[in-house]
Amino acid sequence: MSPATAVDDSVAHPRARTAFILLFALMVVNYLDRQVVVAMFVPLKATWNLQDSDLGLLSAVTSIVIAFGAVPLALLAERWTRVRAIATMAIVWSIATVASAFAPSYTMLLGARALVGLGEATFGAVGVALLATLYPHRARSTVLGAFFVASIVGTTLGIGGGGIVVHHWGWRATFLTAGLPGIALAVVFMAAMRRYRETGAVAGAGVPAPAVRAVLAAAVRPRTVPLVCAGSALQLLTVSMIYAWVPTYLARYHGLDVRGAGLAAGILVVASGVGVLASSALADRLGRRVPSARVFVPALGASLTFAIFTPTFALVPAGTAQFVLMTIGSIVMMSSVGPGAAVVQDVVPERVRATAAAVQAMVLNLVGLAGGAALTGALSDRVGLQAALALVPIASLAAALCFALARRTYADDASRAMTDPAWRGSIEVPPACANSMR
Repeated sequence: MSPATAVDDSVAHPRARTAFILLFALMVVNYLDRQVVVAMFVPLKATWNLQDSDLGLLSAVTSIVIAFGAVPLALLAERWTRVRAIATMAIVWSIATVASAFAPSYTMLLGARALVGLGEATFGAVGVALLATLYPHRARSTVLGAFFVASIVGTTLGIGGGGIVVHHWGWRATFLTAGLPGIALAVVFMAAMRRYRETGAVAGAGVPAPAVRAVLAAAVRPRTVPLVCAGSALQLLTVSMIYAWVPTYLARYHGLDVRGAGLAAGILVVASGVGVLASSALADRLGRRVPSARVFVPALGASLTFAIFTPTFALVPAGTAQFVLMTIGSIVMMSSVGPGAAVVQDVVPERVRATAAAVQAMVLNLVGLAGGAALTGALSDRVGLQAALALVPIASLAAALCFALARRTYADDASRAMTDPAWRGSIEVPPACANSMR
């Protein structure tokens, strides 16, 4: 039995579209607030005479806090309600972004960026779990891929739009502008989804909570989970490198000003969004005939990422040809986003989807998003930025290997998660919750 036929393929929940639109908007703001600091690297360096490693830490600290906070806060969300948890997190990270505008020193700004990470820690995980419950299996990779496109939109606005605001009004005004929309969206989301929250359909609403140890065990037991988490994290080293350091690279090596570098980098981010949608849709379409398509597509994309980026930065001189190759690489580097998230949701019971997604987010943020920005900054201080950009994509080769190994376990794990009573019974799923599983 393939994963595509092992589950109910019914239509989406009536509130699914509303939830998707609002979660998409919140995800845009989430990544805008997270990535906008990248557009400020040049003025921040001048303001406090910072090293590249200091700038890299400003980008990485948010992901580090997200990594360590993801699982504990997801466990709390499993016992609360997903709607209330999402709204609360949005308010926290937005207020922290506004506070960044008033930081009197590098240390205070670093602390404010850490608070942004605390607010964002499990938003993606809870959002993924909610959407995976609202939408049927056949569309899961596409829906989650489309959801994560919001991160691309937010990153584009943060890097490209942030560069424009910094150019005209300075970095403090940019933080202030970025932080305010999230508060309003959180209130709208809570109001629009309050009836859904009250139905108890969300796991954790009016349902007895299983033991923490049982939830964690069920979330990490499938053999596919650690392989996909490792592969996705290794691939995100390259993604984080591109997002965090390409604006600075374009300013130093292509001779662009802050606004021009931000806009050019925005083109690469948009290209990566195309890659998310294309790879997610391809994985779902191929999955109708090839059960392992959701891990095959990321394996191929990771291999191509190394094959494009390392030669581009090591051998191709700065100019139009290099930028074109960077754009192509940006499309293929995002091939693990939608399929990787869908795979983890496929192989765990519905009751622990938020926790499983949080485990994945912890690994992705700590190893991938934080590691890529910090590692590139550290390498840049030693061998130069261009050499660092050529070295980091080697990690994508290891990512391809992890996805290739996951092909051997994915189909069995997905079928077991939905058909083996012992697999689901280990977390004592109540009947009301079990009936809502997809």
